Amino acid sequence: MKRLSFLFFMMMTLGFSTAAWAQQTLVIDSQSDWDLFASNPSNYTTVNLNTGNVTVSSDKMVGTESTPFTGTFDGQGHTLNVNIDSHQLC
Repeated sequence: MKRLSFLFFMMMTLGFSTAAWAQQTLVIDSQSDWDLFASNPSNYTTVNLNTGNVTVSSDKMVGTESTPFTGTFDGQGHTLNVNIDSHQLC
C-alpha cells in the first residue's frame, strides 16, 4: 500500500510540474511581439510590458471565442496603446 501511495504521489507531482512547463510568458516590446500575441492569444498565460510604453497597430481584435486570452496581462507600470484599424474589422 505504501508503494502505491508513493507512486500516486510521484505521478501527481510530475503531472503538476509538466503543466507548469506548458505555461508561456510573452514580453511585448515591439510590433512583431504584438502580432505574435494577437495571432493566438490562448498560447500565453502571462503577457508583460518590461521595457516601457509600447504603441502598436492592428487590424484585428485580440481574443475571440475560439482563441480567448484568459491569462494575466501585467503592464508593470507601462502603457500599451493599440491603434485598431476598424475598417479592416468589418
